[in-house]
Amino acid sequence: MLRTLRTVVLAGALLVAFVLAASVVQAQEPVRDYILLGKNEKLPADLAQQVAARGGSIAYTVPEIGLAVLTSANPDFASQMEGLAAVESVIPDVDVNFYMPGFQPTALPTISPPWPDDDMFYAFQWNLDAIDAPEAWAQGATGAGVRIAVVDDGLFAQHPDIAPNLNAALSKSFVPGEPDPFTPLGFPSHSSHVAGIAAAADNGVGIIGVAPEAEIVGVRVVTW
Repeated sequence: MLRTLRTVVLAGALLVAFVLAASVVQAQEPVRDYILLGKNEKLPADLAQQVAARGGSIAYTVPEIGLAVLTSANPDFASQMEGLAAVESVIPDVDVNFYMPGFQPTALPTISPPWPDDDMFYAFQWNLDAIDAPEAWAQGATGAGVRIAVVDDGLFAQHPDIAPNLNAALSKSFVPGEPDPFTPLGFPSHSSHVAGIAAAADNGVGIIGVAPEAEIVGVRVVTW
């Protein structure tokens, strides 16, 4: 009888310990960041209430494109938020570190007119002929009225091929502690390369983009 009682007490103690351990693990769930995209580029009108009801909070929003950055320690937060009718998707945000050993910023070379052609390096842009871009331009397809978001590192806002089409007011940095969406000249800028291919202005300088009259918006998610 005594042995049975001891067994019952031990089993009960183990059960209590298991429950307490599970509670501790649940309480220690890490707080994660999530990126929410609303349907039709619109955030749900009751976003704050829906997020709070699922154990989350709003870090910041970009209502112009229906995007919100949320935080929560709820491991099922993403799937629960994706169940809302007005939500297109919810994905975990991630930090990506990039390191270039020995990198030293250098000044860009100075090139003065006159240019040998309308856009200085057009002759090297084999990609435009490959996709029949000149024929599309002749039909009026120049990108006018189109907005292109370049989600990358910071753009060169003063670059002569980017500045004419850049919407600086809509450009934004999502890098914590670095609110400036742009990169100073002389530092690496992969996004400027991408933006130039997509929508460098037709201004007789440098290159011409596939959509030379499209609007460029810089969305900085990478830091150097």
